[in-house]
Amino acid sequence: MRRVLGTAKEPRLPPGLHAVLNVDVYHEMEDPITLLENIARSLKPQGRIGVVDFNPGGGGPGPAPDERVDPQTVIDAAAAGGLQLIKREAVPPFEFLLVFSRRQALADATARVFP
Repeated sequence: MRRVLGTAKEPRLPPGLHAVLNVDVYHEMEDPITLLENIARSLKPQGRIGVVDFNPGGGGPGPAPDERVDPQTVIDAAAAGGLQLIKREAVPPFEFLLVFSRRQALADATARVFP
């Protein structure tokens, strides 16, 4: 493992990653679409991006209620960045998990299964 110092828009990740997990940071992203696009470029064709963040509203630890992001906002930004939602789960009691793949990778996988 090695550390990589990225920027708010360019994570500078190496190519060929199987997965990238963003935990409790989405609500801090200045330009989430660009950042997600740049993360996706580092993935292998079947790679995944996970986003874990706090549910909207109050309760529990985490950012102030007005800083929390609705999961649909994350899904919309990811779609704008060329990603497809493949899984959505609650992470009780205060968070959610979204898993994305690159849109083309999902289409390729579907074509192999249903020619």
